[in-house]
Amino acid sequence: MRSLKDRGAPWTLRDVSETYDYQKTVGEGVYGEVFMANEKSTKDQRALKRVKTDNATEREGFPITALREANVLKMLAHENVVTLHEVLMDGDGGVISAFEFCAHDLAGLIENPKMNLLIKRPARVRSLAKQLFAGISHAHANGVLHRDVKAANLLVTKAGVLKIADWGLARTYEPDSKLTNRVATLWYRAPELLLGATRASDGYGPALDAWSCGCLVAELLRGAPILPGNTEIEQVDLIFALCGSPSSETWPNGPSLPLWETFCDATDEDHVLKPRALRDRFSSFDVEALDLVDAILESDPSKRLSASDALKRAYCRDAPRPSELEPLDGESSLELEVRKRRREKKASGDK
Repeated sequence: MRSLKDRGAPWTLRDVSETYDYQKTVGEGVYGEVFMANEKSTKDQRALKRVKTDNATEREGFPITALREANVLKMLAHENVVTLHEVLMDGDGGVISAFEFCAHDLAGLIENPKMNLLIKRPARVRSLAKQLFAGISHAHANGVLHRDVKAANLLVTKAGVLKIADWGLARTYEPDSKLTNRVATLWYRAPELLLGATRASDGYGPALDAWSCGCLVAELLRGAPILPGNTEIEQVDLIFALCGSPSSETWPNGPSLPLWETFCDATDEDHVLKPRALRDRFSSFDVEALDLVDAILESDPSKRLSASDALKRAYCRDAPRPSELEPLDGESSLELEVRKRRREKKASGDK
């Protein structure tokens, strides 16, 4: 197997067992597992992500997602982007990525009853929103799309600093490139992706990350996911019910999308145009928050507020710095740990 340095990244592979002391598992999924560990020489905490190596898309034994993430993160150095310290190997030839450790992720904070109210305070939501847009804007300025912005992929330190993680689906984008639209978790997937966009001419670009960010900010403000579809068809219906049914007048480039006629054919006798209901649905938001969400959740990606422009809006511009808010120093709120504690509590109650 070629070294990571040979594949375009600047690190030399070391043996993880010689470098880190394992503590516990803090995350797991289809990609692999995440462990908390201490670096032996410095005692610094790290999050070690072991990517599964049995994927058919691998080349020469190296997990493509790990390589992509490493190459993207060496381009992005920013306070709100997670830091990748090194890439290692384990005794089985597996690849381990060593990241900075964060005590929380946003999904875990939302699910943890002890931290839920704290994370949803108006000043905290403003702070998190500003940091999210700052990190995504930095990625876009460097030609990178994240393509999977969701609560579980947003880490938060005890000091309240947000770190965008899980860049395995990230890609650099160019005007003529063709990319898959099977990205982003369904609830946060932009309408152009659902309608089949694959190229910049279809609207495929930074706006798809902005849509995901808008869904996430609205979710924090509302206290629940705003577009929880179970299928792609249902997801499209939920988006149109909230943002209004698009037409060739409101989305001029829309009719060129592969699935436009399937979902937006006004000549179909069963097709009912739905009015935009976003401001009525979110009338409980304060004016600055509502203006921001309304500007982001535009079906036409060419009209959608960008991450960089979101930072200029009053809602983000006046957001407090993490240091101005109380620290999030309660119990660890990583999604896996929160769910494990909940299962243990339920099992104890059943007994």
